Amino acid sequence: MKHKKVKLLNYSLMLLVAGAVAVTMIKKAGNSGDSASETAIDSNVVRQATESTGTGNGGVARIESSAGTTTSPNSRGPGSSNPFPNIPRSRAGLSLADDPFGPQSIEEQQWLDRRGYPNARQWEIYSQLPDGLLQVAADSGDSVAKTMLDARGLPSRNATDKLLLSAANGDDFALSLLSARLASLPGEQNLIDAYAVARVSEIRGNTSAAIGREAMFAQSLTPDQRMKAEENAMMLVSKLNALYEKKYGVRYQVDARPFSIGNKGI
Repeated sequence: MKHKKVKLLNYSLMLLVAGAVAVTMIKKAGNSGDSASETAIDSNVVRQATESTGTGNGGVARIESSAGTTTSPNSRGPGSSNPFPNIPRSRAGLSLADDPFGPQSIEEQQWLDRRGYPNARQWEIYSQLPDGLLQVAADSGDSVAKTMLDARGLPSRNATDKLLLSAANGDDFALSLLSARLASLPGEQNLIDAYAVARVSEIRGNTSAAIGREAMFAQSLTPDQRMKAEENAMMLVSKLNALYEKKYGVRYQVDARPFSIGNKGI
């Protein structure tokens, strides 16, 4: 039993470390502006997330018209030739041990690939690339490079719009980067928004999101803040799902992250 508890603790720590690394990367690469007016999911945006897709001038509906056609991370066609042919674009055949996002099985590796998370090599190399080279990789069809590049522009509205568009198509990594960045900014609204985005990740299938969510925040949410964040999360999920259905003609299907530790008797 003690051995099983240690395994569970290690798994939780890996997820917490992954969240911490995301925050560190964005703090280093993102813009220095911390104004609440620049954050993505202010109360006005989330309120308008209940409007019909493509109507109005705010929220995710406005995102679609300003950022162009959405593209699924799993269906993005190749553009120019791959500038980094020695960097794998999936986890196929890669070790579980050095993965920065803590998969415990091949099935969980596959989920991370489907949901836009970088593998160990992508994370290592892309985090250090200048914007120009990262853009080249993104232009060649590498959705991971695109998401990491978009996140460097946070907390600007344009960068947030791009990440939410990727999230609408199932890119959970985009949600994790956005939530981590918002959590690093001062102000009550940013705290609420960060929690709301993290909850969207969980609702849309990231079964492990709750393990590290609270660790992002320097202070705990009050009951009122948490209730507001839950309300905002529900509205944002509805809008992201509507964007997905409008583009692909089918309803968004929740793709639950495999939680393989449960199969080990814990």
